[in-house]
Amino acid sequence: MGFAAEYRLDEGARRRAHRWRRAALAALIAGAVVFPLSAAGRPEIPAPAPASLAPLSASTLDEAYAANRANAAEAARMAAAHHDRDRAATDRQLAAPARHLLRFDGRGSGRVAEVLGDLARADRIAVLVPGSDTSLDTYGRFHAAAAALYGQLV
Repeated sequence: MGFAAEYRLDEGARRRAHRWRRAALAALIAGAVVFPLSAAGRPEIPAPAPASLAPLSASTLDEAYAANRANAAEAARMAAAHHDRDRAATDRQLAAPARHLLRFDGRGSGRVAEVLGDLARADRIAVLVPGSDTSLDTYGRFHAAAAALYGQLV
């Protein structure tokens, strides 16, 4: 075997190593995309449809709060029956009498609009819009930040 034959073997080995490296990088990138998205694909958690409410006004706020708390309580019972303790705990917290839920939908990742303070008599209001990564499962963090902001404004 001369120099050319050895060079061809080394070149072939380098090509194979390069292919393996590319395949490993492709698998790593695919895993980096698929793994976080697979966590988002959790099973559907059963919950009742949102409460059917009269048009919101200062006189109907208390009825809306009560209906949405009742909806959250029912969602907590359904989540517990579905063996999702975390969602059931979150829904139970939202169903507490002190909470003022303007809107509640426990289906899927869930949606909630909560009032801090007295909306009917407010001179000013602030609206905080959660990001796309906020769900009922992560709402506690968002609520804590909103409550801290409310505490500074009062």
